[in-house]
Amino acid sequence: MKPALTATLALSFLLLPNTAPAQLASIPELKPLNRYVGTWTTTFTVEGKTPDTLTGTVTAKWILGGRYLQQTATIPNIGDTELSITTLMTYDPENKIYRHWSFDSAGDHNTGTGTWDPEANTFSWNLTDPNTKATTRITSTIPAGGPEEWIIVNEDASGKGTGMISGKNTLK
Repeated sequence: MKPALTATLALSFLLLPNTAPAQLASIPELKPLNRYVGTWTTTFTVEGKTPDTLTGTVTAKWILGGRYLQQTATIPNIGDTELSITTLMTYDPENKIYRHWSFDSAGDHNTGTGTWDPEANTFSWNLTDPNTKATTRITSTIPAGGPEEWIIVNEDASGKGTGMISGKNTLK
């Protein structure tokens, strides 16, 4: 693509308003992701870590014309520092699957896919770190209006459990 055309397209996308409602209408599978939109207080426990309960803030909003949901989280007191996390989620209509990418301030990242169970109000995500091949399974139950309750189970490349985190997100 020619540089001028690329710049023009990029600028036009930046000027687009957040069109989540239109995207939600044209791709109905995005609608369950809308349950994450807002600012949440997260409270959780990390198996085997002290302090027993940690808190933070999670904010989710539609980006890129309403096609992707972006979550940002800030968790103080993880070790000696604050941990920041950015997650992108969407629905891939061509392959009929939810997609998920996560990145954090410690340099970790993973990618994966998920499913939505409308009867249980639950997303199930299976993520993999492309470098270490470690896996993360996330089960997130989020009825309309919240609260969200979730469990994260981590395993190394051999399938050995390396940790579990469970928590609850409540809309502010």
